[in-house]
Amino acid sequence: VPSGAVRKVGPGKQHATIAAAISAAAAGDTIEIDPGTYTNDFPSTINKSLTLKGVGATRPILTTTQHAPNRKGLLVVAANITLQNLEITGVTVAENDGANGSAIRFEGGSLMIDNCYIHRNQNGIMGAPGTGDVTIYKSEFALNGVTDAATYPSGFGYTHNIYVNAAKLSVIESYIFSANVGHNVKSRSTNTVIQRSVIADGANG
Repeated sequence: VPSGAVRKVGPGKQHATIAAAISAAAAGDTIEIDPGTYTNDFPSTINKSLTLKGVGATRPILTTTQHAPNRKGLLVVAANITLQNLEITGVTVAENDGANGSAIRFEGGSLMIDNCYIHRNQNGIMGAPGTGDVTIYKSEFALNGVTDAATYPSGFGYTHNIYVNAAKLSVIESYIFSANVGHNVKSRSTNTVIQRSVIADGANG
């Protein structure tokens, strides 16, 4: 677990945006994010080991009103990353870029998603082939997947709550439900472990 400096994000804090905090951080730092809504706060690919942690009475909400400029997703991670107490919603990319925008795009390192709520994105998490581990713990993935077949035909039915291709995918004590058309959990990982979790289509799945 990273154990360096603590950087604070929020009104009146050290950094106004998550992207600024990530840019300024060194490997091993923890970024503490105050409650509030952070809109179109797109950091560059995270390629240094960090913890991004929501603090306070409610989770900070990371959301968008535009397509992800990197054509991938909101948090693109390529290092050992912990995401804790975050809510991420509304992430998209354009139809001509694949209509598969992800709240979290995993591209390397190892990833821990702890007590997060990931919902109503084109993809909840999408992981490219890699050698790292992805662990989802005490988290909810809900209602991810393209819903508009007319606007995003290339993503309709091919976007998921969870789609990971890693060395190991672990889903522990989590609630994965109501994916739109696609899979609740789609794994091409070498090892997949699901423990004490609920996976359900639900009324909207």
